[in-house]
Amino acid sequence: MKKALFGYITGRRNLKGVIQLIDSRHPPTRDDIDMLQTLVDSERPFMVVLAKADKIRRSERRLVIENLSSCFEGISVGLSGGENRDGGSGLGSSDFEVPAIFFSSKTGEGKRGIWRWIERKAVRGGRGG
Repeated sequence: MKKALFGYITGRRNLKGVIQLIDSRHPPTRDDIDMLQTLVDSERPFMVVLAKADKIRRSERRLVIENLSSCFEGISVGLSGGENRDGGSGLGSSDFEVPAIFFSSKTGEGKRGIWRWIERKAVRGGRGG
């Protein structure tokens, strides 16, 4: 399955970016981690959307980011998307930073940031976060 997914992601010329949804209430699953590693290896632009943001306390968000970053060596997760930036550009030094945004379908938090990311990828088609 991983090989087929990697082939799809790297082989689709018109694929401008990928959004990986992760439930922010729970630690990342093995599938979440495998998918993120596949995306890093593919060198395609992608971002992580940490869903269900309304279900966790704001004070817990840094721990969510730290838990996700701890699943990888040389990779940090940094908040992007404007309204919920925590002032940091990632956690510690790393070779690669994964852009992430907290999102709530209930409150609309993060929606603008996600749309901005999609628009940048659709118009420019560029790499990176």
